[in-house]
Amino acid sequence: MTQLIFIFLGGGFGALTRFAMTRWLDTAHHTLSIGTIASNIISCLILGFVIGYINRFPISREVQSFLLIGFCGGFSTFSTFSYENYKLLVDGQYGWFAFNVLFSVAVCIGAIILGMRLIRFAY
Repeated sequence: MTQLIFIFLGGGFGALTRFAMTRWLDTAHHTLSIGTIASNIISCLILGFVIGYINRFPISREVQSFLLIGFCGGFSTFSTFSYENYKLLVDGQYGWFAFNVLFSVAVCIGAIILGMRLIRFAY
């Protein structure tokens, strides 16, 4: 039960952080949501860093759940990302659709790798 509470708290904190990021970055009208892209990249970076940390220094299951399942799950916006890409397709914005999918996926995978490697320099 304790693990569920940590996931719940982390998810709420992640969702509020994502909301703040999109409010901050999406102040002007853009075809793409910079806030969504940034949230996905930063969430992947955090996830990679935490996984790298856990591989070297075990932490409690509750803290892992708070950070990985809760915070990163609430902060990452893949469902929003998918819906925004659907809208690009419906609007006939095929170039932006392709760019958004390829850029976001490639950079987020890179952010996970970077996050896992950063732990080497931190500890």
